[in-house]
Amino acid sequence: MARDGLVVAAVALFAVLGGIQPHWAPDVGGDIVEVEAIFSYGTLLDPNVQRSVIGRTVESRPDTLPGYRKGVLRLGRAAYFIAIPDEQSEIDGGVIEVTPDELRRIDRYEGDAYERAWVTLGSGSEAWVYRRPESSE
Repeated sequence: MARDGLVVAAVALFAVLGGIQPHWAPDVGGDIVEVEAIFSYGTLLDPNVQRSVIGRTVESRPDTLPGYRKGVLRLGRAAYFIAIPDEQSEIDGGVIEVTPDELRRIDRYEGDAYERAWVTLGSGSEAWVYRRPESSE
């Protein structure tokens, strides 16, 4: 039990020094687990996509992403939204909270066409967003 406390403290210290604040919340069973906030503006807000990618549905809370606009990414015949830096714009979307394991599943789902970046939202809270890779700008 004491070891678990040390692990949590070490993770929290690493996250704070790295600029990313850990967030903890109760899971379905009532246990306290680490969660990651993701700002979504497209398919990750769809309950069917959530079930397919992370195996459950999650509620979202509305927020905005200042300094970005929605672009369109074409992959084969499909088209998806992608966040592109634009200081004059903002994107409406929602924040979802997922576990670190679910975040890794979402990374695989989003693929190499997107880059995950830590951003400050219109509300002042922080979250991950999947955006156009900086190398593509």
